[in-house]
Amino acid sequence: MAAQPEERESSQNILRLINCCKETENCLKLIKELTGEALTLNSKGLPTKTVEWHIDNKYYSATINIHLTLEPSEETDTPFEAVVILCELEELDHLERVKDLWSNLDQKDSNSFPPEVSLLVGVTNDSSDENETIKKTLHWCTDNGIELVKWRHIDKAVESDDEEDDNEGISRISEALQAHMWPQITLKGSSNKAAAVSDHKEAPTTNSNEPEPPLPEGVVIPDFLSSMNAAEPDPGGESFEELFERFASMRAHAESLPYEERKAYAEKVVMSFWKSIGGDEEEIDLKDD
Repeated sequence: MAAQPEERESSQNILRLINCCKETENCLKLIKELTGEALTLNSKGLPTKTVEWHIDNKYYSATINIHLTLEPSEETDTPFEAVVILCELEELDHLERVKDLWSNLDQKDSNSFPPEVSLLVGVTNDSSDENETIKKTLHWCTDNGIELVKWRHIDKAVESDDEEDDNEGISRISEALQAHMWPQITLKGSSNKAAAVSDHKEAPTTNSNEPEPPLPEGVVIPDFLSSMNAAEPDPGGESFEELFERFASMRAHAESLPYEERKAYAEKVVMSFWKSIGGDEEEIDLKDD
């Protein structure tokens, strides 16, 4: 699918999709269900390695360039904003292969790793979380800051009450990716025609060899909120749409505060969003235990 000239600014919106399944069929199916477009085949009968995904939601539009990696061992020097790793949870060695891949990615670009959006999509026919294999994979994902998304294959001819939940499968993958503040987007309802955020991050002022402590349990903050700082006025009173329009300017000042101050500001933003959709302040707990 050829890109239009005016969309060249979106070239930084790179999503890397890595196949850790033994076959490529699941990877091709995921791209088709996510983008609505089937991959074309080249002269050798192999699928093309890049495809564009055009996001056009209520708040912004953007073109995401999906770089397909059919074999985990394939090398690439192209920086990416997000990564989706596809595996089959029923394969006994799937976790070891994912671990090896993750380690290789980390060693190749440790300064910007892990990416702000990291999803492990596990193909499975098991709807239970009590499966020991799934539990081990979930534990590893939690330790490494990765979200595990189960993707169950459903026969459309017999599906009924056994459909995927909204927090599973393609719907969750799409939701997580669209919640990210991509470097190049066009905000809707904004005076700015395009909002561009540099993917370059300055080195932190604290010891860069020490990882930042995780946010307290119970705080669920989209990745583009977790790096905001107090250089912008405190949020409060705006509608959801107005808050969303401020994301680009907030993100442009990111990484300038010490961790604790940045976390406190992020909590204010989360609370403002919660209130903007009618939530009660007492219904959300952002305090450390």
